[in-house]
Amino acid sequence: MSVRVLLLLLFFTTLLNAKCCKNFSNITLESGLERNRLSGFINIKDDDRERFDFRKDLNLKKTKNALAALLFKNTQKHSFSFKVNHYKYQGSNKLTQNIVSNSLYNATAKMVKNELDLKWAKGSYRYRYTQNLSIGADLHGLRLHTLVEGKEYKKALLLPAVGVDYNFDLADDLKVVTKTTGTFTPKNRYFSQYLGLSFDLGLSNCTALNVGYQYKNLYLDTDKYKSDLKFSGLYAGIAMRF
Repeated sequence: MSVRVLLLLLFFTTLLNAKCCKNFSNITLESGLERNRLSGFINIKDDDRERFDFRKDLNLKKTKNALAALLFKNTQKHSFSFKVNHYKYQGSNKLTQNIVSNSLYNATAKMVKNELDLKWAKGSYRYRYTQNLSIGADLHGLRLHTLVEGKEYKKALLLPAVGVDYNFDLADDLKVVTKTTGTFTPKNRYFSQYLGLSFDLGLSNCTALNVGYQYKNLYLDTDKYKSDLKFSGLYAGIAMRF
């Protein structure tokens, strides 16, 4: 059974027992859907072309909704969380020059397949500095597979980052939530921002609807290619204590 399936089963089990919220612990499960638009480029270092734009040149379009699963553990001053995402985009384009890939000759104007498949896991720690402000660190684990005009590239890496979360109440059942994360590494780096609202759904204060807009920028510089991946779009999720 995959982690995603297990988290979803816990989510729906919690939903059915929402009336018992007063007995729930400080563990929170959140399941959400991300509607991200991909932009940016990839620069193949051994190719005569300077770079490929993900949308204009490779025609990459989303084929898999990014279902996010999050698990939180909170104490009075500390919080820990784990999140998994899967992004997948596919497309095709006509060759503008002759290429040889896997010993096969591909002529100009031939249609070729392109793909970007990114599996992303993140572990986070936050220390509650004030009632509204939390600071801490993240560790991102990524596995990226790209297929560019018949050439396949794979990359797996770990990226440490720092994070700052800030929230404040607009009303008893409505909260503004902001999250900023970034790395300091020069070659492979990451930056993200999130701005959203959290609505208490009234089920004994154990269930919340989280909606917002997020932006993620992942820049990679490897021995074979450089890539600048930008994901931006809406997020909506349900969070519950159990």
